[in-house]
Amino acid sequence: MLLSFDFDGVVVDSFDSVFETLLETHKELGLGREPRPQDLQTIDSLTPESFTALIGVPEEERPCFIKRAFEIQEQKPIPEPFPGIAEVVLELPTIANPIIVTSSTEKIVSAVLEGTSLETSFRKVLGSESGISKSERIKHELASGFSAHQSLMVGDAISDIRQGKLAGVKTVAVSWGFQAEELLLAERPDFLARSPAELAEIIKEISKL
Repeated sequence: MLLSFDFDGVVVDSFDSVFETLLETHKELGLGREPRPQDLQTIDSLTPESFTALIGVPEEERPCFIKRAFEIQEQKPIPEPFPGIAEVVLELPTIANPIIVTSSTEKIVSAVLEGTSLETSFRKVLGSESGISKSERIKHELASGFSAHQSLMVGDAISDIRQGKLAGVKTVAVSWGFQAEELLLAERPDFLARSPAELAEIIKEISKL
């Protein structure tokens, strides 16, 4: 069973940190308009490329903005895992192959996980460095011998649900992250989890298929 987790907004409570990073990057570089919280909360594709396009960063300047934003993010205090999520993740290796598929970088995610119990619970971190979409990263992992109908993408954004569907796996929308429950439900995920405990029950049910 392949279990793909988005990171920001699913595993860690990083909305404020991410938003502050984007504000600081905009202020420093003067590119595009000033970011607003609702940009992250409603954007169709929660990726650095789509975000920079949304706020009007010229296409040729987007790689510079993204690179600087990641550099600033690396210096931020490490965000805390959402309450209850660690307990869920710690049990996963016994029933699933848990990985992280994120729009952040492997370096940032690994720094957050380093030295915690979660570091050894996730088998792999697939960051944005690959240059390919989340769906392609998931498909690549599925090719190692996992069944798509028994695999899940767990996300807190519209784009996570869409990418999971493109990969051919079942999707779980979580309501404690960046984007509102009603937006996620409009994408028709296979499941909705309103708490880590509900997520644990969903994973257990899928593992029995």
